[in-house]
Amino acid sequence: MRKAALLGLLLVAFLPLPPAAPFTAPLPDGMPRLEAWDRIAGDAVVGSPRLRVQYEFYVNPERPALYELIRYRVSRADGSATADHPGLEKVQWHAGFNDFRRYECGPAPERADACHWRHIRQGTDEFLREVPTILWLYGLHRQSLQASAAH
Repeated sequence: MRKAALLGLLLVAFLPLPPAAPFTAPLPDGMPRLEAWDRIAGDAVVGSPRLRVQYEFYVNPERPALYELIRYRVSRADGSATADHPGLEKVQWHAGFNDFRRYECGPAPERADACHWRHIRQGTDEFLREVPTILWLYGLHRQSLQASAAH
């Protein structure tokens, strides 16, 4: 049963997807430079209703046991936005012990195609509501690694 579920995840993950919106550059002010960091990227459609999950995990070579910075976006698979899945890019940086910095990219006032990074303060209800999504992303990535290893 578990193998079938992993195979199903793989099949869904490799279905043709509409082109992904690229992640916004640059990152919010004060973020580390990522040139020397390892980047792990994923893009999948999962669940019901069908959600598109795009993510990038970055590993700092000085802290190799940790995804220190993650960028992600969760949207409806058809590209539509809902209150639960607005399709906004988000960033979390694990800057140090118990120091998590989280940001959300919204439209910039001067240009609709640009990004305005909004800081989400640690400890607020909005910050805490995002924790299950981030843990879910880690689990989704782990499942894709396990499914790849099984083949």
